[in-house]
Amino acid sequence: KIELTQILKSETSTCCFLTNQATEIYLLHLAADSNDNTPIFSPASYTFYVSYYAAAGTNIGSVSATDADTGSFGTITYTIDQTTLSVEHFAIDNNGLITVKTTPTGSVMGYATSATITSTATDLGGLSDTATVLIVVSGKKY
Repeated sequence: KIELTQILKSETSTCCFLTNQATEIYLLHLAADSNDNTPIFSPASYTFYVSYYAAAGTNIGSVSATDADTGSFGTITYTIDQTTLSVEHFAIDNNGLITVKTTPTGSVMGYATSATITSTATDLGGLSDTATVLIVVSGKKY
């Protein structure tokens, strides 16, 4: 007679302990990581300030999401949606850093204007979350 005596689970593996009356047998079963967690932005909204005189490549700020999955399903990529703007003014990298892509000088983004864009964090399994990003253009030279 063989009995299942204990199951231990983690995000990436399952370990089952089986026993019979004479000997204890350890069986380790590695299960594929499942994409059972969604990336989550914290906070869900951000406000950043950028100078009207900022050059392309200037850092504006970073957004951040976490995913409780491990392995590739815990890897997050970031995108931004700025289709409401006439020009792609901003860029985002895979670490969530938002930078100036097109300088506000001479564009529709003048002094004391702002733009609301959406940042999306997507894991490699396709699950995603969004955050609202308000970018305020200031006349100050930071």
